[in-house]
Amino acid sequence: MTIRRARGARINNTIIDFTSGWLVANIGHDNRAVRRAIHKAQGWAVIDRHENPWRTRAEEALCSTLPEYLRHVQFYNSGSEAIDAAIRIGGGSAIAHPRAFHGSTIGAQSIPRHGSTDLKSWPPAILVETFHGAWCEWHSTGAIDALRGHQRQFRKVIFDEMQAGFGRTGKWWGFEHYDIEPDLVVGGKAMAGGLPMAFVAGRKALMARFGAESTFSGNALCSAACVATIGEIRRRKLIERVGALELLILAAFPEAQGRGFAYAFDHPEADAVCDRALDRGLLLLHTGRDTVKICPPLTISRRDLIRGLDIIKECL
Repeated sequence: MTIRRARGARINNTIIDFTSGWLVANIGHDNRAVRRAIHKAQGWAVIDRHENPWRTRAEEALCSTLPEYLRHVQFYNSGSEAIDAAIRIGGGSAIAHPRAFHGSTIGAQSIPRHGSTDLKSWPPAILVETFHGAWCEWHSTGAIDALRGHQRQFRKVIFDEMQAGFGRTGKWWGFEHYDIEPDLVVGGKAMAGGLPMAFVAGRKALMARFGAESTFSGNALCSAACVATIGEIRRRKLIERVGALELLILAAFPEAQGRGFAYAFDHPEADAVCDRALDRGLLLLHTGRDTVKICPPLTISRRDLIRGLDIIKECL
């Protein structure tokens, strides 16, 4: 399929989107507030890592969503790049869950996995997906207790909020569902309404360790889009909306696991279900993990949400 147009929760006018553009379009595709913000920011040149008014506003807007102790941020161009930076800030080495995916750069791809025979000793940091992406599986209370135990041993806990952030789970950040205070948080994807932008936020002492951003970090266009995105989530009360409408997902698929607008359930022919759904007017993610994933934009209409869930039932 060639995508010619995307607006709100629809692709090519008629196809309902249950992917949010790989969890990027939390506020819907082609959001008008983002377009207006970008238009206002035109004409600002990129001056390597210097402040511009839009970057300052983006930092303020982002920090307003985070706990007080995490309100020290650095901007990056992609999630993978931000993950690499978080590892360096956290001490230079990290360990991750065997099923986790943290990015496509060499640094993100080379993170050793828990249980690996190549692991000689525990590194300074532990990198944690808020939920396991393809399965929307959340961590147990015991796992979070173990993470707090590692923090007491002076290891840094880094939460990867790429998929869970910006209201996706019914809170600004997925880690808010857990009883833990991460040392670093990494986010992106839905941060700038479809434009490439990511961040690392952390404790002040940690963030002072590594200050190297990229040439385009905090550029005016992406920063303006970030401010508009956060503003839209607040103005339209999308987080509260997610908390109410997720009940429809649970009612349709009680076996699904997840929170907010990020649910998934196992199916041995998941790829075939996705193909059949597209024929019927619903776009689903091919996770490659035998799961059917339900991740619509937070702005989706109640009618389209119900219709999309009905299409999945027809395809099973």
